[in-house]
Amino acid sequence: MNINLNTRMKLVKESLNEFGKGVDPLKTMELGKTGEIRKFFSELGISDTEYIIGDRDIIYFSTGLDLNNSELIELPDNLMIDKHLDLVKSKIKKLPNKLIVDQNLYLMGTPIHELPEDLIVRGHIYISVYQKKLEKWMENRLKFSKKLRHWTGEF
Repeated sequence: MNINLNTRMKLVKESLNEFGKGVDPLKTMELGKTGEIRKFFSELGISDTEYIIGDRDIIYFSTGLDLNNSELIELPDNLMIDKHLDLVKSKIKKLPNKLIVDQNLYLMGTPIHELPEDLIVRGHIYISVYQKKLEKWMENRLKFSKKLRHWTGEF
């Protein structure tokens, strides 16, 4: 059977149109926001098997995230951490937007002096006794919010 060139091109084009239908090429090829997120965590030595990037670029960790003594100065938005987030003595100055921590958040020795409005911590927030600015901010905030229902000034 001899198929002319135009027919072959049409078949190839139709096949390509069907290939990967419903798949976001930016995610598949590690481009765009997904690629940036993977590169960010890779540079921290965190394997892409430790987290999942879901819809709307929500980054889900089924374990804790330990970044204590890290030189890191920021984290990406939309983090959802199933266990704890340890930032003890890290250089992080500001927590990301839409951060959810299912257990404890450790902030001792960080330069953080306020928390994002949309932060959800289901465990405790630990700060050092030297973080007076953050402690004062939290005391005022807790009067109006049930999201930050636990915190301690230990360590």
